[in-house]
Amino acid sequence: MAANVMVLFGLLTIGLWLEKADAVCPDGFIPHNGKCYDLLPVQASWAEALHYCEIFGATLAVIENESEQNFIAGLLSRLHDSIPSQHVWLGGTDLLEEGKFIRPDSMVPLTYFKWAPTEPDNLNGQHCIGMFRDQHFLWDDMDCEAQDFPLCEK
Repeated sequence: MAANVMVLFGLLTIGLWLEKADAVCPDGFIPHNGKCYDLLPVQASWAEALHYCEIFGATLAVIENESEQNFIAGLLSRLHDSIPSQHVWLGGTDLLEEGKFIRPDSMVPLTYFKWAPTEPDNLNGQHCIGMFRDQHFLWDDMDCEAQDFPLCEK
């Protein structure tokens, strides 16, 4: 009996580890380290982009570390032909307090950033994070009304 419990516990532990390692993603979403990503084929303002992601049960992608940054950069490089824009929207805004970027889904402050040189600069009231394709996928604080593609994550 104790051996059966140990085997069951081991299988559950392995199952939970595998689920975290590569999430099962809905059609169109690409798995990576427990998250699922999709670049939606519609240009929208940042708020509209967030809404479009929410329709799919997702939010705008929040990049949390260098590994994730590199994965997203590689993904967007491969999707180069399907992205006519130079930018994609990421999850992060400082609309509530200048210079304090937060997640759109939880209001928790962001802790990882990959800003382009001289960014964020709040030029003419820029408050939403976008990723530059033409700047090696570095980040820019952008006008939230700009029309760019949403990068969603679940």
